[in-house]
Amino acid sequence: MSIINSKKEKENTLDIINKKLMNYNDKLTIKDVADILGCGKESIRKRIISGKLQSIRIGRGVYIAKDWLIYYLQNGGGLRWNLYDEKCMQIISFCSVPRTREEIRIYIGYSTKAYTTLTLRKLMSAKLIRQTEPSHSNYQKYVSITT
Repeated sequence: MSIINSKKEKENTLDIINKKLMNYNDKLTIKDVADILGCGKESIRKRIISGKLQSIRIGRGVYIAKDWLIYYLQNGGGLRWNLYDEKCMQIISFCSVPRTREEIRIYIGYSTKAYTTLTLRKLMSAKLIRQTEPSHSNYQKYVSITT
């Protein structure tokens, strides 16, 4: 489990989340919040039920206002997904110019390709990095979307 400790780390994380929030309406679904935070829908439901994350029920749907999500994160919301740990933040910064998977693996210090691939897939699913040439998987490079 990774928790944001420093003020700078928290500001960087909130900047990334604010950029991602621009693509969403003011009224977020549980799925939207799960996509933004990079965790499962059940984790978001548990946070709502426990009262940690404010929500509103409209008909059969449960919604979270963008402001409520930002407030939750600014006030110690438990960001537990690997996206917010130090290595993933380093990958995002390192990929400000296109990098190969092998370059990323060596830079981060992973011993196998499997850890690198898993981490890159999580970052791509969170739309924080992208492949430069999706059709050419043998000569693939990754670049940060947030830069």
